[in-house]
Amino acid sequence: GQPAVTLKRCSGCTLGHAKFCGVTCQKEGWATHRQECKANASVIKKAAAAGSPTVKIVTWEALEELEGQQATDSILEVRIMSVPMPPFMRSTVEAKDRKGGVGTIAFYSTSPPAGLAQG
Repeated sequence: GQPAVTLKRCSGCTLGHAKFCGVTCQKEGWATHRQECKANASVIKKAAAAGSPTVKIVTWEALEELEGQQATDSILEVRIMSVPMPPFMRSTVEAKDRKGGVGTIAFYSTSPPAGLAQG
């Protein structure tokens, strides 16, 4: 078999979600990752300045890895954005999970998603 590859995290990324196979991969992916990295840092900085609790931003990949497992918190924060993010809008909707439990979903967007009924 092939040796295991240890992925390197972006040293400037406040979330640590970005992982690269090495310096070459990071340089090639920087044009795309730079916008995400700066937007995430901006959200965390604004939340800290507002005295908000710790912000945890979850990627789509992380959500897909759950594959139907229950979430540990009652609020799922979903950001739909085009960078640069601020100013942004926050909308919430109540939604039922597969077991019938009702929870709040918060959407962050630079413009309201089409057809979103605000709760």
